[in-house]
Amino acid sequence: MPGSQRGECLENKKVSRGRLRIGSIRLNRFTEEFILILIYIYFKSLRAYKIVSMNRSDHLLTLLGSHLSPQATAAAPKKAPKGNFKSCWDHFNMNEFLTPRGQEKKDEIEKFIKANQLNFVEYIEKATLPKFFVDKMKEMKICGMQTKGYGSPEFTIIEACSMFYELGRFDMGLGLFLFLQNGLGIQVYDACCSEEQKARFLPDLIALNKFTCFGLTEPDNGSDATGMITTAKKVDGGYVLNGRKRWPGNAVMADLTIVWAKNISDGNKIQGFVVEKGSKGHSATPIPNKIATRMVQNGNIELNDVFVPEQNRFAKADSFETGLNKCLMESRLTITFIFMGAMAGAFEAAYEYAMKRVQFGKPIAGFQLTQEKLVRMLGEIESCLTLLVRCVLEYQAGKATMGQIAMTKAHISRVGRDVTRTAREIQGANGILWENIALKHMIDMEASHTGEGTYDVNVLVSGRELTGLAAFK
Repeated sequence: MPGSQRGECLENKKVSRGRLRIGSIRLNRFTEEFILILIYIYFKSLRAYKIVSMNRSDHLLTLLGSHLSPQATAAAPKKAPKGNFKSCWDHFNMNEFLTPRGQEKKDEIEKFIKANQLNFVEYIEKATLPKFFVDKMKEMKICGMQTKGYGSPEFTIIEACSMFYELGRFDMGLGLFLFLQNGLGIQVYDACCSEEQKARFLPDLIALNKFTCFGLTEPDNGSDATGMITTAKKVDGGYVLNGRKRWPGNAVMADLTIVWAKNISDGNKIQGFVVEKGSKGHSATPIPNKIATRMVQNGNIELNDVFVPEQNRFAKADSFETGLNKCLMESRLTITFIFMGAMAGAFEAAYEYAMKRVQFGKPIAGFQLTQEKLVRMLGEIESCLTLLVRCVLEYQAGKATMGQIAMTKAHISRVGRDVTRTAREIQGANGILWENIALKHMIDMEASHTGEGTYDVNVLVSGRELTGLAAFK
């Protein structure tokens, strides 16, 4: 066929706006439109089943569509998809567990964090805690959480945990700062101190005029707390402490350091002592080069013949069971809400990214593989959050056991690693950027797997209760 012929042959699958011909036969308008409609439907079905390549079918459909209706060639503006999701916390109406006051404080934390996200980045990179954050927590008057009296806001335990959760949604380090001041600080003083000691320590700690830290783990004794080598010896007017502690959060900034030591003058019982900043022989230095939870500073503590006056020994912590073990029950629950926040924050970042990131002509949230990951992650988060809230309510009623609490924390820290890793995966190469946040949560969740009792030890604590057989000493 001569190249100068204006009408293109259907055998070559090319369409122009001139009348169609089959050989030498010119088709009338009705027949032409009918054939073009059939061809249009044919290629539409091929595209749907991916029998032909996306690019070729799009090209042919555009040509045919313009022939049938030239006005339709201008694509209508695409509207962003609108999913039925607000947040992990709202997805199952968790605010039903909060009073209006508790909900208001949680919402205030959320607004503050969102307004300052970019301001936190330099502190994450420098591995320091921003003063403006501490000042905000002080202004909000939330420290003290569920403690009674001494200027405490006296929240319920669920309300306190919801605030840890909210901080963890953005950065686990922020949640850990508040947890260390409260869960492993103020709550310990409240449980282990006499009334005179509470009146002396609690008001400044609750007002955030002073900071505290919890010295338990040592360079050579982590999970095996009973193997600690830090000692306390009775002397006139008090005790002399010797030893080392490693990993206490807020150690460098602490005005008051809780030190757990074996009292060699009382049968090597593990007892609690408060070392005040500036005490001779006491020093605290930051642990450098941390990859996870960078905004909270962990430290090394040295105790060389440190004198602690009698009034600074915890009056109600005469042994491991009456002191340390009792404190760890509640702290393991409250810290797990920070882990839940990190899981939720990673998922929400991945969800937002998937709804906006367009590939192959549509948001990646519209593909089966992505939807499977999103639904799986949300299911894991909601099941863990429901388990955790139930365990807290049982603890509040005085019914939760150490085995139940240990199992809850172990399970959530394990699931959290999978959730945050999947969230980062959805974000692809962009997932390594600060603004997409999932990788930071993934790294922080690795720390949670060994924080406040490792996954393995918590499993064994629960296993001992489950079977009646101890698999560790």
